[in-house]
Amino acid sequence: MAQDKLVPEGAGAGSVPVEERNGGWLDRPLSDLIRVDWETIAWAVLMVVAAVTRFYNLGARAMSHDESLHTLYSYYLYNAGNYEHNPMMHGPFLFHANALMYALFGDSDATARLVPALFGMGVIWMAYLFRRYVGRMGALMIGILITISPSLLFHSRYIRNDIYIALLAMVWIYGMFRYLDTRRSRWVVVMVLGMAFGFIAKENHFMTGAILGAFFVGLGVWQVIRRDLFLVVAPLILATALAYWFHVRDQDPYALVALGAAAVIALVLFVLAMRGHAWRAYRHNVYLDLAVIMLTMIMPFTAPFGHVILGWDAMAYTTRTDILRSVLLVGIMTLLAVIIAYVWFGMRPASVAEDDDDAESDAAEAAVVPSDAITFGLWARLMAIFWTVEILFFTTFFTNTRNGLATGIVGSLGYWLKQQEVARGGQPWYYYIMLGGLYEFLPILLTGAGVAAIVYWLWRDPRWDPVPTGDLPDAVIRETAVPGASAAITARYLDNRIYFAVLGIWWTVGAWSAYTIAGEKMPWLMTHLALPMCVVGGWYLGRLIRRVDWTGAWQARTVWLMALTPALLFALGIVLTSIPSFGREQAAVAGVTQWLFALVILAALAYLTWWLLRAGGWRDGVRLLALGGVALLMLLTVRFAFMLTFINYDYATEYLVYAHASPDVKRALNEIDLISERTVGERNIEVAYDDDSAWPFSWYMRQYPNARFYGANPNSDAMSAPVIIVGPENYDKVHPYVVRDYIKRSYRLIWWPDQGYFNWTPQRAWDTLTDPQKLRNLFQVIFYRRYPEIANNNEFRDLTQWPNRHEFEMWVRRDIAAEIWDLGVTPSAAPATDGEALLRAREIDLSAEQVYNDVYDG
Repeated sequence: MAQDKLVPEGAGAGSVPVEERNGGWLDRPLSDLIRVDWETIAWAVLMVVAAVTRFYNLGARAMSHDESLHTLYSYYLYNAGNYEHNPMMHGPFLFHANALMYALFGDSDATARLVPALFGMGVIWMAYLFRRYVGRMGALMIGILITISPSLLFHSRYIRNDIYIALLAMVWIYGMFRYLDTRRSRWVVVMVLGMAFGFIAKENHFMTGAILGAFFVGLGVWQVIRRDLFLVVAPLILATALAYWFHVRDQDPYALVALGAAAVIALVLFVLAMRGHAWRAYRHNVYLDLAVIMLTMIMPFTAPFGHVILGWDAMAYTTRTDILRSVLLVGIMTLLAVIIAYVWFGMRPASVAEDDDDAESDAAEAAVVPSDAITFGLWARLMAIFWTVEILFFTTFFTNTRNGLATGIVGSLGYWLKQQEVARGGQPWYYYIMLGGLYEFLPILLTGAGVAAIVYWLWRDPRWDPVPTGDLPDAVIRETAVPGASAAITARYLDNRIYFAVLGIWWTVGAWSAYTIAGEKMPWLMTHLALPMCVVGGWYLGRLIRRVDWTGAWQARTVWLMALTPALLFALGIVLTSIPSFGREQAAVAGVTQWLFALVILAALAYLTWWLLRAGGWRDGVRLLALGGVALLMLLTVRFAFMLTFINYDYATEYLVYAHASPDVKRALNEIDLISERTVGERNIEVAYDDDSAWPFSWYMRQYPNARFYGANPNSDAMSAPVIIVGPENYDKVHPYVVRDYIKRSYRLIWWPDQGYFNWTPQRAWDTLTDPQKLRNLFQVIFYRRYPEIANNNEFRDLTQWPNRHEFEMWVRRDIAAEIWDLGVTPSAAPATDGEALLRAREIDLSAEQVYNDVYDG
């Protein structure tokens, strides 16, 4: 608190009191808290763009089938504390987080998507934290790629669990690498929290765990046997590929026998490779320490594998016998986890160093830098943290203890494994290749270049630094400038940057392999393939930018090469796609003239490019040409992301949707609101709906207090409602009740993308590429999402006649429809009484192109 201080008597007597500052935070300049430079400004702008793209108009799109399940059961938890974990809807985290948003901001379509949007922002922010491993420019490029990624952007505005897994996987990785940097136990806690919250979000976090766990096991073994590791794992890699090909594709059980034999061979090779090495070296290996923590944390979750081996049903937990079986297997796996941890951490032998220089370096470092060794006591605390999170959420904070533990610990993985056999969607093996080519082409190309660069440079120099000189953040410089241990810490940090780059390759290859092999292939799973590619591709793009001599490029004017790349590609495209038919007709002559003119332009651009490359140097020139191509692809990525998220967001013309709600859902709801306001006020009208239209209408009907659910059994009471909604499964049951006194409109409820990519073969691809009409149609699909009619390829498909759709009918009582003239219907004459006329329904089709000005945010 400021005080008035009087100047002593004398020369200054009688002067105005002078205020004395106490040095509070309000008096501190902002520059003391935030260093404002161009990097800070770039990140600030990026986060603003990310916030706008993630939060703008969240309530515009109707809830899709799965979304409505998530929103409604979150509402039950918020409104009545009523929620029981069900593996069919994945982990409980989504429902608890959404219930919190409802409590804070109310329940609506927009608030239901707030948590995914926040996590989408978090994924971008994690790129900033990765600066110490990928460099400042690399981190910024990763952030940009994540921001504009169509799959990551769209699913940051979609209430599914996948964006949660994306963020928590990055937290998991960050915690591990920060522990490798500092050896402080708090970072292992961060790692375990990333694991814990991921496993209560969605079961595919097990895939993340398998990818990361295998990497750290391999890294730990490589620390001892080095190049012999490749000899050890080669049989496993080959056998895994063969097992997938013959067992998954051809259902050949002998492929699994071959996989087991390969595992035995790999074990024998490993034992042979260990000759001359101290086995105790593994017991002091920090990478294997992390792998052991990851394994033992989740071992109770692996009980369903015991069910499979013993022929029990992991999804059965209703009878006493079922529960005892699950308790037995979970108990065995938990006990085994404790034994492994105690043997590994509690009975650790004295340190053995195979290299005296390494031992002296480690001792010098340990004397200066504090380090937290992983002990059995620390492991026990980590285990307690992990399972406290799991148990609290699976049991809904002990309100559903028995069933929650059964469905969470056993049912989660058990149900997910069964779903892989079901192979929901029945997508072809190249499904993600198709999605990646349509939406994530930029990260794919950058990742390919990045992988090649990492392999090339590490082959030339195993101590190659992935981060260019001068691109490390100041925090790393400060942390490595430790008197007495600077060299050791600097070497450790360099090792971790190298391992992070290699992990990027492993993560990308592992994700593509795992999700391709998995039976269930869905568009939202593309996020888990796009994320590692954004990391590797962003790192490579940042390194490419940093390696350009920009001062020299401006002076030599070779910077214009970036603009020449799009121009060259455009001119080349015109020349290749508009080859004329030569002839004497006027049209033919005009076509030849235009083609020759384009050829001249292409030649001029090629000459200018060659001249600039000679003037400024080929090395930087090629980099600038590549950056020009990246800029063009980045603009195209922004275009496709914008189309997907803000234009076609409720159309099945996009391939990143599935079982997607059509715009008709909100149009029908607007009609119901209009009828209700003009008849009974607010949303007090009676609306009856069936089980075939329940999703997503169950979510929206919560706002109609007089709504009635009649399931598959219509009755006189439900059929007396002024508005009746019915799906195709119950048309025949409902029509006799309503055909005389009601007027209907037909709508699309749920629709699916075009599936013309099924049964794609090399011959079919060649036929498309060599047929000008098919090639033009393919371009229309890729660039404009316009689909040719099946019967007539020269016309585009009418969205009102989209083939892959599930419809519903809304019946409005005839007297109400006559009053509400806005509906575009007029009273008809008295209906005929004969049976044939009675069964003729009066139908008014609602075009998909009709526009409503107001967004329905129910």
